[in-house]
Amino acid sequence: MIVAAAFAAGCKKAGETAQPKSPVVFATDVPEDAMLFNVKIDGIGTKSHFASDASTADGEFAKLEWDEDDDIGVIAVKLQIEGGELVGADFPNSKCGLARIKSLDADGGAVFYCTESDPDWWISEGDTDENSMYVFLAYYPAKGEKHPFELGLHQAEYYKGELDVFDVWTPFFSIPADQDGKSYPSYQVLLNLDINSIYTHAQLAERSSNIVFNGFNPGTSLFHFKMVSGDGTAYSGIEELRIGMLLFEKKIFSEGYNDPETQNWVEIRHSYYGEHEMGNNFFGIAGNAFMTTFFTGFDPTSDEFYALSTVNGLGFPVDLDLDTEHGEAFEINSKLTSDQMISLKFNTPASIVLNPADAEEYYAVTSALTPEFVDDDMVAVIFFQAIKDGEIVAVGEKLLPETGLKPGVQYNFNLALGDYMHMSAQDAGSYTGIETLTQ
Repeated sequence: MIVAAAFAAGCKKAGETAQPKSPVVFATDVPEDAMLFNVKIDGIGTKSHFASDASTADGEFAKLEWDEDDDIGVIAVKLQIEGGELVGADFPNSKCGLARIKSLDADGGAVFYCTESDPDWWISEGDTDENSMYVFLAYYPAKGEKHPFELGLHQAEYYKGELDVFDVWTPFFSIPADQDGKSYPSYQVLLNLDINSIYTHAQLAERSSNIVFNGFNPGTSLFHFKMVSGDGTAYSGIEELRIGMLLFEKKIFSEGYNDPETQNWVEIRHSYYGEHEMGNNFFGIAGNAFMTTFFTGFDPTSDEFYALSTVNGLGFPVDLDLDTEHGEAFEINSKLTSDQMISLKFNTPASIVLNPADAEEYYAVTSALTPEFVDDDMVAVIFFQAIKDGEIVAVGEKLLPETGLKPGVQYNFNLALGDYMHMSAQDAGSYTGIETLTQ
């Protein structure tokens, strides 16, 4: 009866060079009572790299392999049941553990074992009821870091004698502002948020059932692009590409004059777009991200998707005044921070070429920006700056898609860069297609 949103995703990593690595060395010292997790590869898989003989032919699936240092983070959350109905989850007492590869399945999936020294690490504080129920969420790659649920937003409102409290609990993840333009698997965050599988306290304590994860999907967005010249000049030695986003909102400029015949003031109103200062201080495309739409209570009818978004830890707290009819307090966790710019610092200097067929492929992992953040009176521009010897030598820009930046979606485009004064209109870098993020 519990439904979690699903992401659409494919099974092929597009454009990445095969990385031959050693076969996985399986763990041999796994405790007999270790909690086990079966990680399936249906849809998008959590495998790290291509096999050395992976196919690169268009339309074929590349062969993916695990790395022996692969790990996942697992979050155990106790459900809140009242009168036989699901009313929420005990996020404040959620527990987080880490797991490493133990063996491979016949279908290419992997079995992970929990590395926590405390076998009862998953138990919600004070829970002794063997009939209590738990769900498990997971993220990949963990990189040895734990991300339990924390309070992301607290809002309290006092209205006509009633106090209403609304809290948002979320794990926090970091989307790096510094990337290399190639190693996107190191920067993206994959989440398994399928909460349909429920386990009892007794099952978990007795290790009578392996926990299955078969829905890992990105909570981040991905740019996949080639850099081409927009002014007829080729550029070499590009050391860095800066990517930023600016929000603009519709504004009104008024002017007027006195009508010489009627002596009445005639007002003329002009609409234009000006920078949305609050939005640009609040939202970003990198930073410490929170998981949107995952609130204190589960809504079984919800069809919203989950995304990782970055915001600055800004709030407008107003003390509750219980002597009046109205009062409100609003606070965002200060751990949440946003970066308005991502910097791709190339290990090997890049080039801006004349022919797209000669261009290299680059990637940038960004936080998602769902469409409700940009309404009909706003527009967002993504801008790009190519840097050589510390100076901006070429620029380009794009409009944000009307659907925002969706989690798990790869945005493919040719990025036209050059001197604005000499940029041609033949290809201003329009999106050539939007595909699901493939693995």
